[in-house]
Amino acid sequence: MAAWLAALASDPKASLWLVVGFAAAHTVLWTIILIYLKAAQDIHMDVAEAFAWGQKFLLGYGKHPPLSGWVAGLWFQIFPVANWSTYALAMATLGCGLVICWLIALRVVDRRRAFFTIVMLALYPIFNFKGFKYIRICCSS
Repeated sequence: MAAWLAALASDPKASLWLVVGFAAAHTVLWTIILIYLKAAQDIHMDVAEAFAWGQKFLLGYGKHPPLSGWVAGLWFQIFPVANWSTYALAMATLGCGLVICWLIALRVVDRRRAFFTIVMLALYPIFNFKGFKYIRICCSS
């Protein structure tokens, strides 16, 4: 299994799909985990703030640049306003972050090591356990 993954990660044609698939699996798995882990809790206040900013698309929101409010606004036009969708938004942002980190790692190391980099990043506890706070991840100051 490890040899197959290493070969796939080294293949120029398959490595992008491996990373995107890994990021998608990470997103789905952690969304499900958070739905059950946080079922008895309210959403984080920063997530509620991003939702409020997303109601109007402005060029800035008091103390933050506009991108996080815009992303939240677009997300909640597609998905219902529910706890699970806020966790899905946060984890989708993290999944995109994994792919971006892979693209950055490709500038420094080979494809196999770049894949190893995102696997290690996905195992980093703060990346997952604090990741449900969407606004802390997406473009806030």
